[in-house]
Amino acid sequence: MTHIRSRRSAIAVVGILVFAVSSLVSHPLYATDAFHQLTLHPVSIKLNPLNQRQHVLVTAQTSDGRLVDVTRQAEFHIADASIVRINGNQITSVGNGKSTLIVTAGNARAVAEVTVSGAETTPSVHFVNDVIPLLSKLSCNSGGCHGKASGQNGFKLSVFGFDPQADHTALTRESRGRRIFTSDPDRSLLIQKASGASAHGGGRRVQPGSADYLTLRNWIQQGMPWGDANAPQVRSIQVTPADRVIGRQTEQQLLVTAFYSNGATRDVTTEASFTTNASSVADVNLTGLVSTGEVPGEAAITVNYMGQVAAAKILVPRPKPLQPFPKLVENNAIDGFVWSKLERMGIFPSEVCDDSTFIRRVFLDTLGTLSTADEVRKFINDNRPNKRDTLIDAVLDRREYADYWSLKWADVLLVDRESLGERGAFEFHHWLRKQMS
Repeated sequence: MTHIRSRRSAIAVVGILVFAVSSLVSHPLYATDAFHQLTLHPVSIKLNPLNQRQHVLVTAQTSDGRLVDVTRQAEFHIADASIVRINGNQITSVGNGKSTLIVTAGNARAVAEVTVSGAETTPSVHFVNDVIPLLSKLSCNSGGCHGKASGQNGFKLSVFGFDPQADHTALTRESRGRRIFTSDPDRSLLIQKASGASAHGGGRRVQPGSADYLTLRNWIQQGMPWGDANAPQVRSIQVTPADRVIGRQTEQQLLVTAFYSNGATRDVTTEASFTTNASSVADVNLTGLVSTGEVPGEAAITVNYMGQVAAAKILVPRPKPLQPFPKLVENNAIDGFVWSKLERMGIFPSEVCDDSTFIRRVFLDTLGTLSTADEVRKFINDNRPNKRDTLIDAVLDRREYADYWSLKWADVLLVDRESLGERGAFEFHHWLRKQMS
């Protein structure tokens, strides 16, 4: 029963925290401080034919130890412009060699070495590695556009690029290849529609001259290649920062790096797609820029690239309280995690509730029902010091506990007679109930 109680306690704690965070009153958190240290990511920049562009993330540390994203406020300088050029926080290769990137913000300064190789090489555009991620980021192959079952205006793509071969055929051969014009890529229907030069129900998806535009243009100019069958494949992605505490009405840039089967890495920030599970706390745009609002809380930013998924946790606490966080008693292993999270969020725990409130919460959270009047009277009149622990043990041993939570998990795990059949659904539900008993 110990593992069941721990899991159940964790579920109850999550519910309490969500309610508490959602009802907070917002206040300013951060004040402008002098920056004591700048950190660059990546610390060493290596550009090559696979990774010709690299975004640089600039993080400042304030006098009180807080980490603040200053990427958009920092100034970037390059020692040798014949090696790389700078556009905002993006470094692009120009010629082979080494140079130095100098970044300043406030009174702080950081330096990174930049190494460029293969600048004279024009890499072949790989359809699966380069074009499919672009179509996914632009939502061209989503269910609301050309990815739906019937396609859109005679043009159909596989949902989220799950069938690249069919997508390649649709772009290059269907409708007598009218979507591609290799002798003049800019006049290709694919680019004309995407850039808004021709009427398009989805509106303009790329800006002429942008990196996305050039990727499509180069692919057409190179003859719409499928790509080398032995080309390295994406094995995982990493988002930086993965966990960050920031203030209200603050911005935080995310950086996404793809790791390939041959050990190479590539900045795919502009190719990845971003979604948030709590836009009222932290929203995110197409470039991975997170913006917080007035509501404190916690949000998870999900990053997707080529079927690989990573997440960044953004936490927006309440204003720092005047008094120190109290030292609280840990009655079990879960309490320590709860107190740590409350302290991080700037939430002072409530006072211990009275007996009538306690029994009501225990029954509702654990059994999904209210206790009877006799049970309430018996509990209130019980003078034993451990009566609350005794009540928890008694409730967990009741038949209703297994009934209630097996039903909940059956909904989560989609135990459905339509898809599993009568026997399959019965056996799955029976197994769930045994795990709760």
